Formats: sequence, C-alpha cells, structure tokens
Amino acid sequence: PPCPVNGGWSEWSSWTSCQAICGVGTQQRNRSCDNPAPLHGGTCPGAAKVSRRCTGTQCPECATGYVSFNGLCYKDFTAKKTYAEARQKCAAEGGLVAMPKNNA
Repeated sequence: PPCPVNGGWSEWSSWTSCQAICGVGTQQRNRSCDNPAPLHGGTCPGAAKVSRRCTGTQCPECATGYVSFNGLCYKDFTAKKTYAEARQKCAAEGGLVAMPKNNA
C-alpha cells in the first residue's frame, strides 16, 4: 500500500468579530487541510482552529441596585415581587421589566 502523505494548510481566515457585547470575549480563525489535501491516510499537523481573547465595548456603569448583563443594566430585586410591582418600580425609574424566557 502507498505510504501516507501529509497535506498542507490553507491560509488562515480572518478573525471573527469579537463575541462579546461588552467586556472580554473570544474571536476565532480557521484554516483548511487542502493545500494540498493529504493522501493515503496522511494528516495536516497542527491546529485547524485557533481562538484568542478580545475586548468588546465598555460595559455600562449601572446605578446602585442594578446589574449589568450583555451590555444592559437590569434591576436586581432581592425580594420577590409580582409582575405589576416590578413593572411599577421599573417604570418609576425609567426602565422596563425583562422576564426570563422560562417564566410566564
């Protein structure tokens, strides 16, 4: 049988956009094992994908009693509130109520 012949890598792709709305995130780039393609069970030594840390935009400074998540500030209620109570409190402070998808 023929001996394995390793292939070669294509050029690296461009880096993806930073996967962070604010704060630290990651971006990736990849390459293909097709320049030339390996033969008879050969491979391309090395990594097909690499990632690196990146910095998104500056996270907002949230007022006391609010928490930052994905670049937005949310009211952090420590005590349970009904939807109406939460809506009223948020409206008084110029905000809107955001409910988790798994809650009705």
